[in-house]
Amino acid sequence: MEIKRTMEIKEGKKWVETYADTVPATVYASLSHDLIAKKINGCTYIQTIKRTQNYDGTITITVNYNNDTRSVYTVAE
Repeated sequence: MEIKRTMEIKEGKKWVETYADTVPATVYASLSHDLIAKKINGCTYIQTIKRTQNYDGTITITVNYNNDTRSVYTVAE
């Protein structure tokens, strides 16, 4: 099972990958930072957080920021 964080930037109507991280400790640290910032601190730079079930033992969490970038996390369920 692959744990991964991908940073993407929007160019036109497409999302282009700019950064990828597969170290579980940094992926989970970044995800927890985003969730705490949005849900506890009520930040405004995170627009949406969306969770999608993959049915292979993983979930995808997409965090959209207000500067046409997003983080796509694939983590264990």
